[in-house]
Amino acid sequence: MALATFIASMFCARRVSALGMLFSFSSLLGVSSCLYDSSDRCDAGQVFNADAGLCVCDKTQNLIAGEHGCVACLENEVADNDACSCAEGYKRPAPGAACAIVPEALGAACTKDADCTDATYATCHLVGDGTGYCTNAGCTANEECSAGYACEMAEDPAYCKRPPVGEGMKCGSDADCASTEATFCEYVQTKICFVECTLGGNDCFPGKECCDLTASSFGLYKRQICVDSGSCK
Repeated sequence: MALATFIASMFCARRVSALGMLFSFSSLLGVSSCLYDSSDRCDAGQVFNADAGLCVCDKTQNLIAGEHGCVACLENEVADNDACSCAEGYKRPAPGAACAIVPEALGAACTKDADCTDATYATCHLVGDGTGYCTNAGCTANEECSAGYACEMAEDPAYCKRPPVGEGMKCGSDADCASTEATFCEYVQTKICFVECTLGGNDCFPGKECCDLTASSFGLYKRQICVDSGSCK
């Protein structure tokens, strides 16, 4: 029999029907071999919520829903209503900052030193809009600062500087970051707000460096942002 004739004969109506029945029967066998386990219906890190009828991230494991599955809350954070909140006794020194033990007087709003009545945090550091926050001055190292603040020695006198408002905050566009000090949203990978800076300048938080994203993003971002020192690639 010629090869072409043999191939054609394999797909005649009778043979196709027989093959279809065989494949269908095999599929049924495969399905019947899968046993449903009601106690193991969710992915790792999830639990079944009977009221909602779906799998949700297990908050007892300190997990919340992320972009691709469940993610863990950071240190000093607890999962609450599918969001990470500061644990009891901790708070964020600035929106987007890590949770820390923050002394009541540190970071209090002020416009002049007289507004800062605590003996330790007696200096009012003014920011661009004329408002300020209470902090301690005369530091020589980050260890002399509390709650994620860092010693800003580029100014005289040196003072403990508050983490930039909004840095690390979740975002989907620049509009989400616009009202903060971290005005750039990296919306492709990290989806968080970053502080913009000037290359060669001194406008990043202590421990950060200014990084040009133009080359590393293949021109997608023509921006310079503050990143952890040594991490600019």
